[in-house]
Amino acid sequence: EGFLLRLKERDEENLVMVSSITGPENVMMEAHSWSTRRGRGEKRSLYDGGINVPFWFQNFNGGWEKITNGKGNVNSVDILPTIMGLLNFAVDENIELNGIDAQNALFEKNPTNLPTRSQVQVWEWRHAFVGLPRGDAPRFAILDYPYKLMYEPDGSITTDNTLNLPPKRLELYDLSWGEYELMDLSNTKIDDSTDQQLTDKIDELLTTLKTWITTK
Repeated sequence: EGFLLRLKERDEENLVMVSSITGPENVMMEAHSWSTRRGRGEKRSLYDGGINVPFWFQNFNGGWEKITNGKGNVNSVDILPTIMGLLNFAVDENIELNGIDAQNALFEKNPTNLPTRSQVQVWEWRHAFVGLPRGDAPRFAILDYPYKLMYEPDGSITTDNTLNLPPKRLELYDLSWGEYELMDLSNTKIDDSTDQQLTDKIDELLTTLKTWITTK
């Protein structure tokens, strides 16, 4: 807080962004663990509580009290293209950035017109899980908002067999419903039309994820 106040006193044209690492640590590892609010999972989990990070920003043009909380499908890879957009810096056509210009998430209370992502977002956790059982997530996750597919292969991954490995665990969540990740849509019966759409989405995301695994 003192750092932010000193910035304000020095220059009222600053845009300050504050974030942190993923977390919090699980209570089994840390006696003073913080809450993930509604998110499922903690550190070392690919559920939302383990990969989501706090993010605040303050635009001092309107004074310290005027804080707008940005919401939307925003990722840490969006910080660079967003800053470039704010400064009206053009991106070299030979450079492909992973993120999007998310200015609307910063300056609109309920942004609905964020740019469409050209790339999905993928996570992998390669190490042992430590924590409460409900946070024990599959090894891989892929997000094509609002759908997040989680995949644990049934067997060891090699260059030759990845595309054919059956899933040991396969879960699908709609993040527009919230951060709880309690309703696994991969095995939830809704209606024939929706079920087919979800099946097609699972096949699409799983193929994309397996291709990413073989080429990463």
